[in-house]
Amino acid sequence: MRICGAVLGLLVVLGAGRGEDTTTSAPTTASLSAVHRVLPKDVVGNRTLVIVGDIHGCYDEMMELLHTTGAMVHGVPSPRHLIVLAGDFINRGPKSKEVLDFVKANGIVAVRGNHEETIIDQYVKWKKTGTLKEKYQWIGQLKNKDLAFLQQLPYTVSVPSRNLVVVHAGLIPGVPLDRQDPLVMTTMRNLLVEGSNHTAFEDSKLGGVAWGKLWKGPQHVYFGHDARRNLQLRAMATGLDTGCVYGRNLTAAVTSPLTGSTIVSTPALEAYVAEEE
Repeated sequence: MRICGAVLGLLVVLGAGRGEDTTTSAPTTASLSAVHRVLPKDVVGNRTLVIVGDIHGCYDEMMELLHTTGAMVHGVPSPRHLIVLAGDFINRGPKSKEVLDFVKANGIVAVRGNHEETIIDQYVKWKKTGTLKEKYQWIGQLKNKDLAFLQQLPYTVSVPSRNLVVVHAGLIPGVPLDRQDPLVMTTMRNLLVEGSNHTAFEDSKLGGVAWGKLWKGPQHVYFGHDARRNLQLRAMATGLDTGCVYGRNLTAAVTSPLTGSTIVSTPALEAYVAEEE
């Protein structure tokens, strides 16, 4: 178990046996401008936003979902749609390199999740040692430019004109974005609030409640990372991790200023890894 935190009055508790391959640290001042990306109104316009949950290298399911939502037409991204990925779009599933290549080639907007953090760390270790664990063998297909792309991914993407923000795991209520802890944004599932103290848990069995229950806005938050709870529809928070890599579904929130919001899912072709208890 690891406990740390970059925000006063915050503890971040990672469950035993989880996150052991990842080292996550607070960004330096030089990198703060890349931590939180803002999509201005002139970029978003009236386009339909398609916010996709954890893909985990499930390329075929991703393509099916994007075509179903209209974000892809005959294999080409639709100019009337803006695709945003809620992190963990690579690793664990069968076609992580294909997903990464698609994201890079098409300028897809994405936030970083704990699995992007893991791949960054494992790539650096591989370059130093020349060895990769079995589950990370696909990293051998990557090049330095792929690492650079992952390293520049923001922790959040905000769309002020739609009053929403996308993050991989979660946000601490009442804490400004520029003071949110990177470990919280990539790992939190539960939150315990005791006065001015917050304890963020990755393992939901260790304490607290689903953080989305406590989030009152003002922005609506779209997030992933919590396949155990499946689709979460709360007043100001929507959880989109529906366990595609475990053989369940890949899910997107489709939101338009003209037609409102809806949830669209496509079933997994198979279970690629065993679901965690």
